[in-house]
Amino acid sequence: LDFLVRTYDSNEDLSNRIGRTFSMMDSDDSGDLSLPELMTGLKRLPVEPRIHVSTEDIDAFFQFAGFETGDGFQVTSWIFETAIRQHLHDYAHRMITDTMLRYHRTSLDPTV
Repeated sequence: LDFLVRTYDSNEDLSNRIGRTFSMMDSDDSGDLSLPELMTGLKRLPVEPRIHVSTEDIDAFFQFAGFETGDGFQVTSWIFETAIRQHLHDYAHRMITDTMLRYHRTSLDPTV
């Protein structure tokens, strides 16, 4: 998620990037992602280190964003973007908190 957080310019830009990622993963151009498409697509993303996930990881990813998963679960572009944005929000919140804590520690202890 770091590559998305650090590079988008606006909500529209982020939506476009998420949409392009979704389209790249939608290998049969159906407008939905099946579990195999999603898992294969994640492995093909041009990021380092490579992303390797289990079906349980996929379920947890979407359940965290408020979606029920199960047999035949199809990911629409709306579900995909909503889940990505939820995780980006959580990730950015953690990064801000970590930065603030580091700053607080270094401002209290000049040897750090």
